[in-house]
Amino acid sequence: MERYADVKLANLERTLESLTPGAVSGTAGLRPLLLHLEITTRCNLRCLKCGHATDPPGSERISPRHLAYSVIETFDEFFAAAAKVHTFGYGEMFLYSKLQRLVQRLKSHDCVVDGITNGALVGEEEINWLVEFGYDELTFSIDGVEAATMQRLRGVDVERLWATLSYLRDRKREKGADRPRVVVNFVAQADNYHELPDLVRKLTDLDIYFIGVNTLHRPDSTSSDSYFQLYREYSLRNVSRHDVEQVFARAEKLAHQASIGFASYVDWEGEYGQPVTELVQLKPASNGHTTAEISDEPPSLPPFYCAHPWMSVYVHADTSVRVCCFMQGSVGAASSGEELESVWNGERITEIRNAVRKGEVHPACRKCVQAGRYKGSFLELEDIRRTLT
Repeated sequence: MERYADVKLANLERTLESLTPGAVSGTAGLRPLLLHLEITTRCNLRCLKCGHATDPPGSERISPRHLAYSVIETFDEFFAAAAKVHTFGYGEMFLYSKLQRLVQRLKSHDCVVDGITNGALVGEEEINWLVEFGYDELTFSIDGVEAATMQRLRGVDVERLWATLSYLRDRKREKGADRPRVVVNFVAQADNYHELPDLVRKLTDLDIYFIGVNTLHRPDSTSSDSYFQLYREYSLRNVSRHDVEQVFARAEKLAHQASIGFASYVDWEGEYGQPVTELVQLKPASNGHTTAEISDEPPSLPPFYCAHPWMSVYVHADTSVRVCCFMQGSVGAASSGEELESVWNGERITEIRNAVRKGEVHPACRKCVQAGRYKGSFLELEDIRRTLT
């Protein structure tokens, strides 16, 4: 980060100042330190756990669209100030025809760039320019080591994935490059968790940087009845917690032996604390689908409990803007850099900042607070600080 180092550091300092108790109400940094670009909502797969498979036809979040590159071209001042940019959303990033141009643009602004892929569309051509431009971190979603498991859960030819990862490893070695770092995300459920240790063994020689383990997210008021039934049948609560923890421990040991980072993000108490019938209260919705009621009682929170309103924006493929991926509603629309500037300093986002500044839960933030996702915002800010300093 040489060319734009000064403006990015100034943005970081301004952001940190804005998060102190004496800060002026509603103020923020020069521009977002973290930009999340949902470049597409299209996907080539229909994984059973994903809304592309479980949402009713016509649902907003899976409506097929791309973020117009003509819009992205107007964001250069934001790229100059941003430390990190995510290039993914509720779709497969490699379906975006201008992804290569976008990555080249972001790297020319010294941004750290990362994304998530199912890997099915990543071939040698894509790997060549990913390595050439120094794409920083690419996460592959892999939910099993057996061919039948990956075909059933994701509809992916797992042998092709191994070939892709092997080529990426070899290409980086040829170029003497350490980017992109490769992360693997594994979603553990009752019918695949036992494959995790063997997956780690398979990944040992593929230059994997980190393995993260998640589980099926708990149903909430936005979940369809088909997803609720999927959760009932395949969540980890259907198997012994002791057995699952033992398998995870073996996998973690294997990862450490191979110098691969490993972390489990499973909320064990939440996963096994209540039976699913007590987790949510089901009721029929006007659209004929089952919904879930969540307690409206917000937790007691300190001032400035979340950093996201001061450091990040999420631009959707339809140009609507949120503070983060969990926020409900939007803070405006950004079909140009000028509009994004207005959103960043606008009334709606200032209202959210003022609530968080006082330790209050803005209605748009309720879902995030209930899920506890806000707790990771300062970890992201600290990661950005380390990157810039």
